[in-house]
Amino acid sequence: MAKLKLLAEHGADMNALNTRSDRRGWTVIMNDAYMQQWPETVYLLEHGAPVDYRAPDGQTLLSVLERKAAEYKEEGREPEPGYTALLGAIRERRRK
Repeated sequence: MAKLKLLAEHGADMNALNTRSDRRGWTVIMNDAYMQQWPETVYLLEHGAPVDYRAPDGQTLLSVLERKAAEYKEEGREPEPGYTALLGAIRERRRK
């Protein structure tokens, strides 16, 4: 998380798009959610990362989170606290 904050403080583009062939056009926040980097994902959200962006493959932040929810359910476990915190932060942002 310290590295992410340092990058943000020095003007790094927190909305840069991924060039990986399997996640082409995904935003940083989408990648962090996919990788279950919950604190980083919440940080990006709190600093203006887009919630409604749709990547060329049709994926959005919420569709990535839906996939993670399905994985939790399939594995028979509760979502991690960071996942729940991120959903709450998204809801709060949408209320504003």
